[in-house]
Amino acid sequence: MARERESGAPARPREWLRLIADALEDRQLDLVVDLEWFAQAIDGVASTLRTRAAIDALRARLEQLVRTTQALHAVQCDAHDAHLAPLFADDAPIAAYVDAVYGFCEAVTVSMLAVARGLRRGDAVWTALPRAGIGRSFAQVDRLARAVGEERIALGARGEPFVRLAEHLDALTDAASWLHARPCRR
Repeated sequence: MARERESGAPARPREWLRLIADALEDRQLDLVVDLEWFAQAIDGVASTLRTRAAIDALRARLEQLVRTTQALHAVQCDAHDAHLAPLFADDAPIAAYVDAVYGFCEAVTVSMLAVARGLRRGDAVWTALPRAGIGRSFAQVDRLARAVGEERIALGARGEPFVRLAEHLDALTDAASWLHARPCRR
C-alpha cells in the first residue's frame, strides 16, 4: 500500500474515484473561464455594419460551446457514481472521448477568441481561422464517438445509472457534432 501511494496511485477506490472527478472538474473549470473570456471579447467588439454578422456568428458559437460544456458537465457528474467510475478510467473509451471533446472545445474557443480579438482591432480575421486544426480535432472526437457508441448501446441494458450515462453521452455527441458543423463553414 505504501508503494501505491509513492507511485501516485490512490490507496483506496474512493480516492481513485475522487481523482478522476477532480481531473475532469479542473478541465471544465478551465473551459468555463476560457468561455467567459470569449464572451467578454465578443462584448468588446464595436457593433458596426461591418462587424454585426460576425458578432452574431461568434455569439452563436459561444451558445453552442456553452451547450457542449453543459453536456460535458452531465457526463462528468456520472463519473462520481461508483458504478460508472470504471468507465472513466484513463484507458477507457469514454474517458478518451470526453478528453477529445474537451480538446475540441478548447481548440474552437481559442480560435473564436482570436477572431473576436481581431474584430475588436479591425483585423481581417476570418481568413486566419484554423479550419484544418478544428477539423483534425473533431475527426478525433468523431472517431472516438463511434467507439463510445458501441459501448453506449450496451450501457442502456445495464440499469439506471448506465441509461443516464448513455443519455448524457448522446447529448454530448449531438452538441459536439453541431459545434463542429458551424465554425468550419464559411
